[in-house]
Order: sequence, then structure tokens, then C-alpha cells
Amino acid sequence: MAFNKKCCHCNYAFSYKTLLNQTAIMKCPACKAELQATLLSKIIFSLIFIIPFVLILMGIERDLGKIVVTLIWVIISFLVIQPLVLKYE
Repeated sequence: MAFNKKCCHCNYAFSYKTLLNQTAIMKCPACKAELQATLLSKIIFSLIFIIPFVLILMGIERDLGKIVVTLIWVIISFLVIQPLVLKYE
């Protein structure tokens, strides 16, 4: 699956690095248009983040294990999954 995110105003192709620096609201580097993540993509990311997060916290007995696994999941979620899931309009 190819990474393909473009500005809906000028068709500028965003790099993955550009998306890592942005969140739910971002500006296109080419045309400076403000782009907002769609509500549906925010809901999908929330479910992808929360469901495993809760399962991790319920399934691990040791406190240190919970902290380490939870931190790894948070980092993966926000640095890898969020830029791939959020769609902008």
C-alpha cells in the first residue's frame, strides 16, 4: 500500500515527514491552505488507539510492564498510525 496524501486545494503531495509534524489541523506547505482532519477519520483513529490501549492495560499484571507497553503503543499510534489514518479536507 503506497502512502498517498495530497492537498485538496492544490494537489501537493505530502511527504510522511510533513504529516508527522501536523495533527488534526495542518497547513499545506505549497498553498498555505488550512486543512482539517475529517470527523470520520478522527473517530477511526480514536477507536484504533483506545481499544488496544484498554486491552493492554487490562491484560498486563505488572506495573512496569504496563508502563513500557503503554508508552510503546502511544508512540506507535501517534507517529505511525495517525498520519496514515487521518484524512484532510
